Amino acid sequence: MRTLCLVCVLLLPQVAFADVVGPEPESCPPGSQPAVSHSGPYCAPLAECSADSACGEGEACNPIQQCVETRGCGGLMPPDAEPCTLENVVGPCEGDGSCATGECRTRSVCSGEAAADGGCGCRVGARRGAPLGGLALLALGLLGIRRARR
Repeated sequence: MRTLCLVCVLLLPQVAFADVVGPEPESCPPGSQPAVSHSGPYCAPLAECSADSACGEGEACNPIQQCVETRGCGGLMPPDAEPCTLENVVGPCEGDGSCATGECRTRSVCSGEAAADGGCGCRVGARRGAPLGGLALLALGLLGIRRARR
């Protein structure tokens, strides 16, 4: 009877509380890269450059117009933490320099091609894979603990 109770307890779902954030966006507008925070997925602006020499091989420092919105970071809130914000690139500016969301900003970023006409040859940040290796190690560890209890 005691073994049956132990098995029932081990088979019950365990409640776990975690500080989890969602996945990064699948893609982002030119001049930004996928990122995630407690406020959700967003497209972080690429670092600005001032000259072609700051860029990698085959890249050039080019101006780009982006619609950028400022968001709260999420996570801890005052009084536990200072307010924080992040910038999310929503998309390119309209031809007249307007944005449906955010404000139009001209930034210089490294891109994969020279833009002699003042346009932009832009890159999009690479999408990183999910951290499945850590989950697999956790599952194997739990399996080992369960077998050791038997």
